[in-house]
Amino acid sequence: MSPDAPPPLPQPKSPPQLPILHTVQATATPLAAAPRSPKAPLAFGIMNLCFAVSGIGSSLFPLISSGQNPLSGSSGSAATTWLLGIGSLVVALQIVASIGLIRLREWARQTTVILAGLQSLICIGGMAVITGILPLPGAPDTPAPVTSTDPSIQGKLEFLNAVFGTLGTIFKVVLITLFALSLIYSLLQIILLTRPRVRQACL
Repeated sequence: MSPDAPPPLPQPKSPPQLPILHTVQATATPLAAAPRSPKAPLAFGIMNLCFAVSGIGSSLFPLISSGQNPLSGSSGSAATTWLLGIGSLVVALQIVASIGLIRLREWARQTTVILAGLQSLICIGGMAVITGILPLPGAPDTPAPVTSTDPSIQGKLEFLNAVFGTLGTIFKVVLITLFALSLIYSLLQIILLTRPRVRQACL
């Protein structure tokens, strides 16, 4: 640069560079949650399986209490044989349906609903028979209270008649309560297992 050259003009200062903020816009749409499977089939499947396993002993109780060997030629009455066969078949069907219901099978859901409907009819019929609304054909008449002409034991007989009458009433109340609870459980199965969400999960 020569000494006679004019001094260089000052360059204007550039404005300070602001840091660029890279903002990432969050997605407004949340991730779609996976649909949860309904809990009713699993709950009813486990409970029905427990009831069916416990029902195996009750269905075999008439055979065990009679002291008969099923492999021998002797057999019980026709009514007992039919009841034992039907009870065993229902228990086996309930076990299979309970396992299928836990695995969300449609045939198991339908089978469970049908069994619950039959159980509801049995409970209603049982309560009607116990309360006397529906007479049971072939049922023995209610025995008359035992009386005696001897005044020394008449008081004891009246006391025993009152005791047996009270026990009979308590037994009827217990049976009606059990039938009522079983009816409520059956209706819950029918209502909850026929909901659209449950039917969709079992398809």
